[in-house]
Amino acid sequence: MALRNTPIRIDDPADERIAEFVSIRERDLTGRTNRFIAEGTVVLNAVLDAGPQGRFAFDKLFILENRLGGLEKLLLRLPPEVPVYTATRQVMDAVTGFA
Repeated sequence: MALRNTPIRIDDPADERIAEFVSIRERDLTGRTNRFIAEGTVVLNAVLDAGPQGRFAFDKLFILENRLGGLEKLLLRLPPEVPVYTATRQVMDAVTGFA
């Protein structure tokens, strides 16, 4: 099954396409930008289940590359305009500040 949203590999933690994720913490978003970080399949499925009339929508996804296979069914449900970025653990840790 081919994904509509072909994952885009990120190799550089400074890549501008994922700038919003650099050293981000939930408290950086809460109450200021009407955005939040959704982690885990339960939350991702809940947003997708609510549909386009739901309260929330995805801007973009940033996923560990070794998790893509297990998320294929979920990713097939994404609107086609939502970019899906992927990276190795090393790059993800450098981006999020957990390196």
